[in-house]
Amino acid sequence: MICVSLGIELGKEFISPFGQMSKDLINEAKSVIRIPTFQVIVAQGVSGSFAGSAWAFAPVWLELIGFSHEETAFLRTIFVIGVSLGGLFGGGLGDILAKRLPNSGGIILSQITTGVAIPLTAVLLLVLPDDPSTAVMHGLVLFIIGFFTSWAAPATNNPIFAEIVPEKSRTSIYALDESFESMLASFAPATVGILAQNVYGYKPNVVGSSNSVEIETDRENAAALGKALYVAICIPSAICCFIYAFLHCTYPRDRERARMDMLIVSEMQMLDEDNPSNDLEIDYEEATLGLDDIDDKLSLLSHQPKSTNMEGQ
Repeated sequence: MICVSLGIELGKEFISPFGQMSKDLINEAKSVIRIPTFQVIVAQGVSGSFAGSAWAFAPVWLELIGFSHEETAFLRTIFVIGVSLGGLFGGGLGDILAKRLPNSGGIILSQITTGVAIPLTAVLLLVLPDDPSTAVMHGLVLFIIGFFTSWAAPATNNPIFAEIVPEKSRTSIYALDESFESMLASFAPATVGILAQNVYGYKPNVVGSSNSVEIETDRENAAALGKALYVAICIPSAICCFIYAFLHCTYPRDRERARMDMLIVSEMQMLDEDNPSNDLEIDYEEATLGLDDIDDKLSLLSHQPKSTNMEGQ
């Protein structure tokens, strides 16, 4: 019985802080979800992440064109390098525009980076020939797409989050945003597969077909998959670009509100820091007066026996 009661007490001590932390997290999430700018960022993030997840079929598309595994991996690496360099460039460009146009600089940049994805992806998936001899052109276009379509997060989303979300809640709210985006973005590959098979005529190779027939079927499947990829990438990109426009209205107001909240919190903290020192001074003065009273009483007590003895004599 003692062990059971001890276990229950330990469980309560463990669950109680966890429950309080969960409650605080829910309250913080509720307060942030009400911010219009946060709602816009989440909405565009869902559509943008959907387009990004659709790129999971890019290696399959490249191999259907006729590229080898090594060439496909190399082309994919070029795309990732473009994304990395584009993110660095977009962050620096976002800082420059934020100084010159504090209310709209980063937002304009995000609309550019999402809008330019539509024609660039059309060139890659619909214009370039489905021929493995065009590896250089495919690599160049993939690098350009990666470079010019990776500016939104470092130039707009992350800086805006840092401004409108309270500092103590940033990590939790970032995680909340990622969960919203990833839940719906996970349906992108399935959407590409459904479009390719049911709309654009993707069909598997027949077992026992000749090499020439298989190559022809692969090229037809590459065209079908390319069209499905274009739909799954460009429609969400267009929606994302449109949603970013709402930030022109919500962001300046929410940023000023967040600054005022931070100012109020800092002033309250300063007042809280000042009050304990005043209390200490008052307590010290009271303690000093109390010691003086005790000294007076002790001095009276020390003189009282002497006067009594003299009266007795």
